[in-house]
Amino acid sequence: MSYDVRVSHQAAAYFYRLLDRRTQRAILGRLARTAENPRGPWVKPITNAEGHSTALVGSWRLVFVVDDQARRVDVSLIRPRGGLFLLS
Repeated sequence: MSYDVRVSHQAAAYFYRLLDRRTQRAILGRLARTAENPRGPWVKPITNAEGHSTALVGSWRLVFVVDDQARRVDVSLIRPRGGLFLLS
């Protein structure tokens, strides 16, 4: 049974305004895989932000929280790989 994926307004705006179609398709594929297995080998915890995890898609990073009780993945940020120092 898969998890429900919810994307924040900020992440959705970044997705639609700044990413090309190829990158959007890659991110959608990764979100689908994450919905099936939110702790897969492509997911890493963020050490300085308890409860947050990250997944790489090319040069992009997805930041999310997994809620096992609600079976939900809440995506909060989509950022370039080197530009993610916002959660410290």
